[in-house]
Amino acid sequence: RSISDAATRLSFAVFDAKDALVGTAIHQQSADTGFGTVELELYPGSYKLVAVAHNGEADAAITSTTSVTLPGTTFTDTFAKVQDLTVEADEDGSFIMQLPRVTSAFILRITDTLPANLKEMEVIVNSTGTVPGSLTMNPTDGLALGHWKQTRTISAADISKDVPIYFIKQNAATVVNVKATAKDTAGNEIISHTINNVSLVPNQKTIATGCFFNSQASGTFTLDSAWDTDKNIEY
Repeated sequence: RSISDAATRLSFAVFDAKDALVGTAIHQQSADTGFGTVELELYPGSYKLVAVAHNGEADAAITSTTSVTLPGTTFTDTFAKVQDLTVEADEDGSFIMQLPRVTSAFILRITDTLPANLKEMEVIVNSTGTVPGSLTMNPTDGLALGHWKQTRTISAADISKDVPIYFIKQNAATVVNVKATAKDTAGNEIISHTINNVSLVPNQKTIATGCFFNSQASGTFTLDSAWDTDKNIEY
């Protein structure tokens, strides 16, 4: 799949055998000619290539093979990989990096009728986490380097559009709590729900569907049709 199908920015860096940055990082945008391709001049030797593709509003900062800072404080759909490269003397070479998606996505679906005074839904993924000052991740294993929360405000008009909230966990085995709060036009809470122990997996959408505003109940009728022991009388 072409990189431009899912990402708007690409950052790329080369590190030598001593984990030192070779030259400077390369940054590309989807509007650039040749987006998704690079040309390098390297001395013979062993290298590690680091590539990060995302949809943020600025470039990612590649610090090392284990640390990348993404722009802003909100995850976008993100792909990352670290790959070995050996350069032989007097030989031209080429490489292809297929970047896996490191983000998961949470989607809230509401099946009941929205209240007339609903203005927006505030959805917090990993509600027990901290507010990030910046977002760093390890491109080698695709995990976040902090235990952060991600807050997304979805307008009432967009609730039916399956708006994804992207997330990268600090530990692959960690589950998160998701808190969703409906707010009225004055900013007051209408109702709030917390979904506990949600397992978010990279490259997978978790879609939570349910009746958010009204409780629903169903009933089934049965008959107690078995007769008691017969009672005999004489006349």
